[in-house]
Amino acid sequence: MESYGTCIEEYKGTVTRHLPAAITSLDSNNFGISKQEAAAAAASADACEQQFVPDKSPMVDENKVVQGLSLVASDIVELLG
Repeated sequence: MESYGTCIEEYKGTVTRHLPAAITSLDSNNFGISKQEAAAAAASADACEQQFVPDKSPMVDENKVVQGLSLVASDIVELLG
């Protein structure tokens, strides 16, 4: 059950800190910070998944989607700045 708590905390940080900071930084043309925050969102999804190793988490597909989209966003921001 502790693994789920870690996932909740990781995703809470993503939704309340990383993604809003990435958007705000992007709006102010601070591409470096925006890229870092998008990458942090990807890392949060990975941290959630790692809580279940050696097994796969029941949220493996969702974690992969969040991680992938966050990394794509990070790469796009890198191209902008």
